[in-house]
Amino acid sequence: MLVHRAAGGVGHRLGIRQALTIVSPSAPDLAQLSALVATGWLSVHVDQVLPLAEAAKAHEIVARGAVTGKLVLVP
Repeated sequence: MLVHRAAGGVGHRLGIRQALTIVSPSAPDLAQLSALVATGWLSVHVDQVLPLAEAAKAHEIVARGAVTGKLVLVP
């Protein structure tokens, strides 16, 4: 299930468009998200890309709050 709704708060008051997207694992929803990214409607900020072997390091980075976007692990 894909749930999308506009988020309010400080960003809204400052004229910043923000949204909350919640996804439960499913192939159709992943396809829908992929299509939104491909068309540019949904953008994803990737902060860092690390090899899967550095998963422990990734957890440490997230725990420190040092991530400003997504942290991606690759095989």
